[in-house]
Amino acid sequence: MSFPSQGEIEIPLLRALAECSGSAKPRALYPKVAASFPDLTAAEQEQRLESSPSTRKWWNLVQWVRQALVSAGEIDGSTRGVWTITPKGTARLTHGRPTAAAQTPPPARDLSLRDLANRSYDEAKSRLLTELKALSPTSFEHFCKVLLQQLGYREVNVTKRSGDGGIDGYGNFQQGCQHQVCVSGETLGRCARGST
Repeated sequence: MSFPSQGEIEIPLLRALAECSGSAKPRALYPKVAASFPDLTAAEQEQRLESSPSTRKWWNLVQWVRQALVSAGEIDGSTRGVWTITPKGTARLTHGRPTAAAQTPPPARDLSLRDLANRSYDEAKSRLLTELKALSPTSFEHFCKVLLQQLGYREVNVTKRSGDGGIDGYGNFQQGCQHQVCVSGETLGRCARGST
């Protein structure tokens, strides 16, 4: 699934705060908000930001939504480490606005840059998997060769189709070459695609 847009997260976040007697620590809220999006997997909730590997992407997204709701006066941001729904946020919940599930996906102009980046990432991932699954076994081995070369392997070769003992390719990898000291080694590899 692609991550929900920031607009789709607003009502579930306000609802989660209301269910916690109006106030909670962020850690308690992330799983409650995620429960509003049943297609959001546990693995996706654990995904990390490329720019900050210690930061969960889901948590970061919910934090951005919280900030937007603070700016709108629907969450009180005055106490560090505690999120509190305001009377304005409670009023938004009680006026019967549609839930995220009832809304149609927002047009691209209504999405934040972060929403667009998440959508692009998910679409690119899906397309890449589709393209890789469509490759013949030989084409997939050659794709792996190019990928390994881009990752720093040298002298990468794909073996013949038979008599290779199950080895599909080999190459040399070097890492940490500083002051004439290198970690290097020959690598044998097998290229296999799973069914999922």
